[in-house]
Amino acid sequence: MAGACLELAENGHVELCLSEEILAEVDDVLKRPEIQSRFPSLTAVVVAEFIEALRGFGQLYPEPEKHFSYPRDSKDEPYLNLAIQAQAEFLVSRDKDILDLRQSLDAAAVEFRQKFAQIRIMEPLEFLRTMRADAGK
Repeated sequence: MAGACLELAENGHVELCLSEEILAEVDDVLKRPEIQSRFPSLTAVVVAEFIEALRGFGQLYPEPEKHFSYPRDSKDEPYLNLAIQAQAEFLVSRDKDILDLRQSLDAAAVEFRQKFAQIRIMEPLEFLRTMRADAGK
């Protein structure tokens, strides 16, 4: 699913919004021992090539201002603030804390939905279905 989402960006159907902070986290996550043990072909060279490919078809934004604070998981703030700054229509994630912003009744989630209603938070499969439905119109 993630590959299909990336393919949409690579083919220019959607814009993949990136920042240096997010690219650094992707690099870090892909180099973690638990990921490396699950995917032995994910060498440092492959990770570097992947990051470079993202730079090639993604849109690199300057580090976003802090538009939104998320006390539940401050590590998610770079993604949320980039989506806000880029005026993104979609924020695609598998992260439970980000996904919970869609329906949680805690104050931060309610605030996010009120202030940034234009951002539709979706899981990858949901996003792909939405893109296919929109393409059929």
